[in-house]
Amino acid sequence: EPAFPGRHPAPCDGLFVPGVKLGQRVRPGRTLGFVHALSSSTKIPVKATRGGRVVLVRHQRSVRQGEALYALAPP
Repeated sequence: EPAFPGRHPAPCDGLFVPGVKLGQRVRPGRTLGFVHALSSSTKIPVKATRGGRVVLVRHQRSVRQGEALYALAPP
């Protein structure tokens, strides 16, 4: 389990497009944003693994696999 259980990592290297805002409440399964893979034209959704409040949103567009995109605090 990650150091912060509400962390949502990038699934691959690519360009990140956020879909929720800081402070917003989300439910499990909600699409938080997308990573456009550099190796293809694939757009990969990043979904909330649990519900909570968004306490971190990455603003840098270029991401590496495993880097934090979002963090959710418990509801």
